[in-house]
Order: sequence, then structure tokens, then C-alpha cells
Amino acid sequence: MKILSGDAALRGHLWANLRRARAGLARMGFATNATESPIVTVEIGSAERTVAMWRALLDAGVYTNIVMPPACRPDECLLRTSYSAAHTPEEIDRALLAFEAAGRALSIIDGPRAVDHRNGGMKLLLINPRNRVSLYGDYLWQPLAFGYVAAATPPHWEVELVDEQCEGTLDYRDVQADLVGLTAFTTQAPGSAFSSVVLYTAPSL
Repeated sequence: MKILSGDAALRGHLWANLRRARAGLARMGFATNATESPIVTVEIGSAERTVAMWRALLDAGVYTNIVMPPACRPDECLLRTSYSAAHTPEEIDRALLAFEAAGRALSIIDGPRAVDHRNGGMKLLLINPRNRVSLYGDYLWQPLAFGYVAAATPPHWEVELVDEQCEGTLDYRDVQADLVGLTAFTTQAPGSAFSSVVLYTAPSL
């Protein structure tokens, strides 16, 4: 209690780590529990595959708790991962890379690859905000600037586009990216598809 009362930022670090890990696992295709808790369970399947996944992670330096029958159904075995405020973003990313390597080797996942920050990789999130009003109603097209920025990024970067006009307002607390680009239209060209993209580092959002 003394530690928590003395550093109010610890709780924020904990939930940021949790969101980073959960988003990374989901993006790669792992099924996780929806409970808001520092413990995230990852659904693997059969006992044989779960043991193989557990061993592969352990060999990569990532420890997880394995859940086997009779604690679960024979075909619903799990791996439990735990997070704390002491974990760094780099440690979370290394664990995600280990999950990805093991999951692909065992044919458990086939989703998008994790960003490898160790080799200069970054994730760029481009957002077309919804809160723009026009005499013509909502804008229903992607700004052309998005394509220009995406085409200029290095090939080993991950680029994700979110159009709030079509997908709804994004919860910015769950943003998992190194750079975030927001479109900015000028008042002189309210009906134009041309815009600029303002880039921010994710922690500044």
C-alpha cells in the first residue's frame, strides 16, 4: 500500500502494459479472455499443443502458467500470462515475439506479424477522426494523404489505418503504436480529399 500511495503512476503503467500485451496477442490471432485483469489467459486447445507451446515459450525465456485438465476441458487448455507495472514495453514486445514464433511454428496462429523493435521496426497508426462537420455531411472517403504516408514508410514497419467515419470512434486508451498520424483538413477546402497528416508519438496522445 505504501508503494501504491507513493507512486500514483504505477497503476497507469500496469494497465498500459496490459493493453499492450492484450492488443499484441489479439493482433497475431490468439484468443484471450475478456476480463479486465493483470492476468491474461491465452486459449491454445489440446493438452499436447498447449504443453508444446508452454515448452517453446520457456525455451525462449518466457514463463507462463499452464492450465490442464481437470482444471479445464481436454480441448480447452490455456496458458496464463501475468503482468505488472515493473515490466517495460521492451519486455512486453520480446514476450510477444516469443508468442508469435512459437504460435506460428505450432500452427496455432496465422495473423499479422508482431513489430520487431529490435531491428528498427515501428507501428504507424493512421487515424481519420470522425469529429468533422461539413455542409455536405460526413466525409466518407479516405484522405489521399494516408496513402502517401503509408507508401513512404519502411517495408519492415507495420501500418494500420482506422477510419472513424466508418468504424466508429477509437478508444485512444487502447492505442498500441509507436507513431500516430491524424488527418487535418483546411477550412479553405472543406470538400477536398487532400489533407495533411500530423504525426505524434503515441504517449503524447
